[in-house]
Amino acid sequence: MLGFVRAGWRAAIYYPSRVIVDIIRPIVGVIVRVALVASVAALSGRTTLMGFGINELMLYYATSELLAEIPTTMIPWRIQDELNSGKMSITLSRPVEPSVWYFLFSLGRALPGIISNGLLIFLIAEWLGYAGNMGAFFIMMAIFVAFKALYDASIGLITAWTYHIGYIQGLMGWIFWGFLGGDVVPLSVMPTWFQQITYYLPFRYLRYDTIMVLFKGLSAETIAIAILWLIPMFLVYRWLYHKAIARAEAFGG
Repeated sequence: MLGFVRAGWRAAIYYPSRVIVDIIRPIVGVIVRVALVASVAALSGRTTLMGFGINELMLYYATSELLAEIPTTMIPWRIQDELNSGKMSITLSRPVEPSVWYFLFSLGRALPGIISNGLLIFLIAEWLGYAGNMGAFFIMMAIFVAFKALYDASIGLITAWTYHIGYIQGLMGWIFWGFLGGDVVPLSVMPTWFQQITYYLPFRYLRYDTIMVLFKGLSAETIAIAILWLIPMFLVYRWLYHKAIARAEAFGG
């Protein structure tokens, strides 16, 4: 399976400009977000904002950028291309489950950004005294990655009915991960009624709680809830997988 990762890595370094962008983009994203937050805090005369100090917000958004850099976001596009070009049979002939192949190849392509942003998070966490929680963070991140791979593969399979999934992925990404997952602002500052909604959906536990592990450590309840949400996501993925393959076989794909 490492061969699939190497294939993705070779695809990434084939375009040096892409590697440079993957390394710089997360860093610029963190700087821009923190600069905006610091400006608001300065104008309001406050040393904390949204329950965080400016330095803590830097770590929060750096971690959020790392999770956004997780390579599963490429999975829907690969599924879309193979379904629309009639090459899904090639994927089905590989000796691994399709979602595993998509993830491993995408992982190789995203490694430059993941490595650079992971180093950035470690340096900030070390500076702020949270480096001791990095091990717990990586445990939660592994669960997040598994969930996100199933989620993105499910989005990609919708191509069997819609032909193009870019607008669906973008809209659902902003709603589910951006707002319900705490990417835009920490959920702790959202209205109470909004927070109550997030408790009934997986995105809080898989995105926001993963970030907060850096600040608060890992509890048995947090990891148990995150793992439990993998079950319905896997069932949704398998149901869509069988439906999409049946449709592709009937109409071509």
